[in-house]
Amino acid sequence: MAIVAKPKSCIACGTCVETCARGAITLDEIAVIDASVCTGCGLCVSDCAYGALALTEV
Repeated sequence: MAIVAKPKSCIACGTCVETCARGAITLDEIAVIDASVCTGCGLCVSDCAYGALALTEV
């Protein structure tokens, strides 16, 4: 599984950055997920109030 950001939904609020225990997310106008660090746990997806992140099959 991988996390992807939905550009039209992400407002760069930073909640996902704070939620990610692995430090796999940074902000650059939208959330940017480092796939080499992300474990696909999905915590950021469930914490995003804007539905801007999604789990996808790799």
